[in-house]
Amino acid sequence: MWVAPVDVTTVLIKALTEPTPGQTVTYVASDEKTYLEVASALSQALKMPDLRVSQVPDEVMQDHLVTAGTPVAFAREYVKTVAYQRDHDFYADYRAHQPRLGDVKLADFAQVYAEDYHNQQVLKH
Repeated sequence: MWVAPVDVTTVLIKALTEPTPGQTVTYVASDEKTYLEVASALSQALKMPDLRVSQVPDEVMQDHLVTAGTPVAFAREYVKTVAYQRDHDFYADYRAHQPRLGDVKLADFAQVYAEDYHNQQVLKH
């Protein structure tokens, strides 16, 4: 699942102004897509047909994060979190309390992202 900030804001305002007694968790999602679907949407929006997603071993992910400047302790914990999501039924409670999906869909986000990406590329040159 993916969430846009504007969809979080809508749910947050409601939770603050109309709290539900005893409720401690509220799930927010804008769209539900797999990594492959996300890569495909971004590939199309960015006009990068070779863009793809691939799974890398945890050690490689951690090494790349550290090489990119991420603190070692954070990189280690982040990789543990990703591994847990991959290896366990991480989303069972989410599915049991399925939220109404927000208004922003992946296709919308991909277009905005592509515009911002291309604008940044123009500024760099």
